[in-house]
Amino acid sequence: MKKGVLALVFFLYYLTAVAQVNAFGLLYGQGRGEGDPFTKRYIITSVYPGSPAARAGIMVGDEIVSVNGTTVLNKTTQEVRNLFAPERAEIKILRNNEEYIGTFEKADLDIDTTFLADVDQLTKQADSNFILVKGPEREEALVYDSKIQLTPGYRTVLKKHLMFKQYDLFGLLYSGDSRREAEKVYSKYEKQLSYYWGSRAYSQKYRSNDDTTFLQQTYFSKKLLNGFETYRTTLAAYISQQTHQYEVALVIEGGPKPVCTFVKPDTAKTARDFRETVQYLLLSFNNNKAVENIAGEVLPNDSTSYQSKYCFNHATSCYLLNDTYEQANDTIHNQRKYHFSAEYKWLNAKQADSLFNGLYTAISNSLNGGYVRYEKAGELAQLLNKKNVVFALDRDHLMPSKEHAISLFLDDNKNNDYTVRIEIE
Repeated sequence: MKKGVLALVFFLYYLTAVAQVNAFGLLYGQGRGEGDPFTKRYIITSVYPGSPAARAGIMVGDEIVSVNGTTVLNKTTQEVRNLFAPERAEIKILRNNEEYIGTFEKADLDIDTTFLADVDQLTKQADSNFILVKGPEREEALVYDSKIQLTPGYRTVLKKHLMFKQYDLFGLLYSGDSRREAEKVYSKYEKQLSYYWGSRAYSQKYRSNDDTTFLQQTYFSKKLLNGFETYRTTLAAYISQQTHQYEVALVIEGGPKPVCTFVKPDTAKTARDFRETVQYLLLSFNNNKAVENIAGEVLPNDSTSYQSKYCFNHATSCYLLNDTYEQANDTIHNQRKYHFSAEYKWLNAKQADSLFNGLYTAISNSLNGGYVRYEKAGELAQLLNKKNVVFALDRDHLMPSKEHAISLFLDDNKNNDYTVRIEIE
């Protein structure tokens, strides 16, 4: 069976705010068949672990055919919701062109419906910069209360970026001196968010638990057919640099973000040595061997950064730079990493545009089908860069501002002086 899901409309068909919710433990979204855009279908997007639906063998991606003998084709979402109202359901699903029937009854599940309903409202507000949930300004500069508070006793605020019109929502879920309790809270909310996002998201988890570092993060990004929605969600557990306590927080990025398109390489149109250089640099970073493979002479003004042993033809300079950046609203964790930088300086406008377009094509042709590309949007890019294109691995494309693989910049230095720059992280 071929299915082309054109839209996944998320809804919570349970709204009772109790610690234990009586439910089947499944979520579904609306889609349309490939070559059949006029038929509404319903696809399972998430199954709660250990729920009646999970025990009955229902799986993400199954197409719902009928519920208690009533077909769901072309039903409205409210009509389908009503079919799941009884305590017992016999659901017929279609999987790999074969029909299966599962019968199950509702059970008490530890689904935090209040939290998920709040997250649902907030993610829907992300594209519009949380305008409808923005509350009064706090004493802190450019920080506003959110009208939706995720967790009683802890603040949920909107933080504004200094250089462009975008707010990020920061919801504190735990703060205390117990690492064990922080891990427990993190696991609880990770389970809830994984259920909420289901098949609509790519997720990536990072964990560091050595003696000096405590950091756990899971990134979620809503997925479209050939790209990603315009907001990202991060769940993080960390030691706060401000309070020195263990904290768990949820961050939802707001404001307009770019939608990705997949790279379609044509290696026959790009020089072999350029492709091999790009692939070697990427491999070095992916294997955590950037210093070992790329570092040349130490830079005189920075003992932890280097000249690069590898460069591109006609580049003015190539470096391996030691970079420290902060994650998740500047309070979670400092992580040191390296990035490769190649610059082409002192160009006029015509030279810069020609070089940028040539490198754009060459980089695209040096990658593979697993990459996506997008042009950065927002006021910051317009202020600092004439052009900015990012190439990222499809499976890692979750927080593209920090997790991208290759960036290509065209910087306008004014007075007809331009720089074209390649960065690889």
